[in-house]
This record gives sequence, C-alpha cells and structure tokens, in this order.
Amino acid sequence: MEITDSRFLQAWKDLLAAEGSAFNPNDPGGGSRYGVTKKWHPDVDVENLSEEDAKAIYYQEYWTDLRYREIGFLPVASKLMNFAANMGFKRAHSLLQRALNFTYADSPAEVLEVDGILGGMTIEAINHHPNGWWLLDRFKLLALGYYHFLNRPADLPSWVRRVLL
Repeated sequence: MEITDSRFLQAWKDLLAAEGSAFNPNDPGGGSRYGVTKKWHPDVDVENLSEEDAKAIYYQEYWTDLRYREIGFLPVASKLMNFAANMGFKRAHSLLQRALNFTYADSPAEVLEVDGILGGMTIEAINHHPNGWWLLDRFKLLALGYYHFLNRPADLPSWVRRVLL
C-alpha cells in the first residue's frame, strides 16, 4: 500500500526522528522497531519490520482509526502521534484534553471531560482552538511533566528530546 497523504508523511517523518529505525530489544513492550512493539503487535516480526510496514501500521492504527487525520493543525496531530507511540494513545489523548481545558480556561463551556478518548468533541475543540501553537506548547509541557513523574532518569534525556523535536 502506497501512502500519499502528505500530512501523514510529515507526521511519520517527525515520528522517525524520535523513534529511529533500529530494533530495541530492551523496550518494555517486549522489543520494538519504529516504535512498534511486540506486546501490541504479537503477530508482527518486529525485529525485522520494514519501514513501509511500520508506516502502514501507523497510518491505519493512528492516523485513520484514532482519527489523527481529522486534526487540522498538523503540528498538534504530529506530536499526538509521536506521544501516543511512546506513552500510549489514551495517556496522550488525556494530556491533550488537559491542554485544551487549560488553554480554553476563559470559556467554561469548552471544558472537556479528560477521558483519553479522541472523539468528536475533542477534535472539534482542537480544530477551533484560537492558537494552535499555544495548545501545542501546553501539550508538550504536560508531556514533560508526565515523563518526569515516571522517575526513570536514564530515559528522561530521550523523552525530553522527543518533546522538543
């Protein structure tokens, strides 16, 4: 399957900058390559996974099934895919919902339930946000706080790099 969606291809490029392509046998998910883990993909030969197959997984599971393609501001969609690949989609969605609530603080009608579900209300709030860069910055700050909370000093430098990319 050839993927031609230019927005996805940019998000994929951003993800590769954080994940890399080497097989990581020490990943807590039972080993990973391109961020694809054995734990979540037991039928995939992760150690020998090709870039094209990994790209197809992300396109289907994240960009399409999780509706990231519906997010209008590409930097937020891209960072969401990046964080979801690393911390899990439910955690990443919850952090984005918290960022939305924080940046919509002047409008109580815009408060979202932080449930980790990227549904229509969350997507609408993202797409109607008055300042996507502010939203992205708050999202990244919340991710940094989450990574710091995990108290894994050996992993923190790579996680900070992921946030800053």
